[in-house]
Amino acid sequence: MLKQLALALDDEAYLLKFSAYFRRHPIHSNWTIIVFTSAEACMSYIKKGGRIDYLIAGASILKQIADAYPHLPAAVLAEQERGKLKTWPCLLKYQPLPQLLQKALEIYSELTGASEHVKLSSVQGKAGAQVIVVYSVSGNIGKTAIALHLAHAAGVRHSRVFYLNMERWNCFELWLGGETPRQDEQKQSGMSELLYSVKRGGLQSSQWLEQRKRHKLLQADYVLPFELDEDWDAFSGEEAAAIVELAAGCGHYDVIVIDLDSGLGQLQMAMLDRADVIVWVVNGDQTVLSKQLLAMQYMMRNWPEQFGPLPSKLEVVFNGTSPRQSHWAKHSAQLAASFLAPHNIIFPDVEAWRVQGEARLLSSADFRAAADRLLQQIIQRSSEYAAR
Repeated sequence: MLKQLALALDDEAYLLKFSAYFRRHPIHSNWTIIVFTSAEACMSYIKKGGRIDYLIAGASILKQIADAYPHLPAAVLAEQERGKLKTWPCLLKYQPLPQLLQKALEIYSELTGASEHVKLSSVQGKAGAQVIVVYSVSGNIGKTAIALHLAHAAGVRHSRVFYLNMERWNCFELWLGGETPRQDEQKQSGMSELLYSVKRGGLQSSQWLEQRKRHKLLQADYVLPFELDEDWDAFSGEEAAAIVELAAGCGHYDVIVIDLDSGLGQLQMAMLDRADVIVWVVNGDQTVLSKQLLAMQYMMRNWPEQFGPLPSKLEVVFNGTSPRQSHWAKHSAQLAASFLAPHNIIFPDVEAWRVQGEARLLSSADFRAAADRLLQQIIQRSSEYAAR
């Protein structure tokens, strides 16, 4: 029988990254995870017959649960290094997840006498950061605006974010205004250098990422575009996947936001296949929605195995939708039902951004609020809440 780990914490962003990492890790073959945002939800689960083999919780939540269930094997998730808090062994909250999970298993072995042999730090494969891909078949639809605002929303929630622009015509720096001068030392910090670093492999790639500096306005790390068209032309889906695996598994990041190039080919399919969540951007234009549906049909014919899990990852959002278009889009659900997931996030049309040079990150409070709602929706769907 699989053992059940419960994580009880009022920090939803942390629940997201921990549960996403846990579910992709080989430990998931021996353990399952269930998460709670309050002591009441956890205790209600136990009272109804739910089983918990090991509890990791914030101090205030753990105190309430331990008063009712004193014999439950438990550890407290603390923000400062310490051996014990009261009688509970402590886990340092902010540390690389492989080390945290390894320490958690060691504590469980000490508490129960059970032997847990998994060495998490040596495991290879998909692990680590949550990968969110922002995509649309149609260009000029607002992918970059949404991706940047989504990265910022995760950053201000104290997640370590890597914004990765995979567009051929990459102009995301315009959104950051004067905050990103192209200094000489930055010129070797672009996609070309990252690609060559990944090709060289080994420790150098991880060290290269570790040297990235968080952008103060964006609240995320990023890299500059390819310097040469030839580098983009040679950029394959396999190489893109290798870059994402490096960033997701290096331990430096909790969330990877990929701003994916429009169109549909091996690069796009590799990223959509790797994504944990796909933010699929449409607007109220009937032609745009029709293109999205045609693209879905094309995927089904040409990549049937990769297409299979894709609809379950979708968060469909509407950008720049007027009330009339929104009314039309609402009643287009029957047309889209076979392919596109339900949506309830609408990004506003920001009239000021239509003026050349006026589009700036965070300059619209309404757009920023929509990005935060989208992030909250992703957190809610990605975490396995027992109760709310």
